[in-house]
Amino acid sequence: MEETRTVTMVRRMDGFGFSIVGGHGHLPIYVKTVFSGSAADSSGLCRGDRILAVDGVSVDGMGHDQVVAMLNEAVASVTLTLQS
Repeated sequence: MEETRTVTMVRRMDGFGFSIVGGHGHLPIYVKTVFSGSAADSSGLCRGDRILAVDGVSVDGMGHDQVVAMLNEAVASVTLTLQS
């Protein structure tokens, strides 16, 4: 059964510490990589988690570049709604 959860990460000097894939055509956005010791790692983000929303804004139907821009605009912290 798929679980939906919310995680909040505080940006560190090196960023949040994860990368995404998807968002081309009708593909959803997924976590591609979580860097060891990063804010994403500490928050429990996992490779393969599907990102449903960034700071409460649904990413359904958004392109890869739009979601990257949303993440980059999160100066101090970001809250992700995930499905795993």
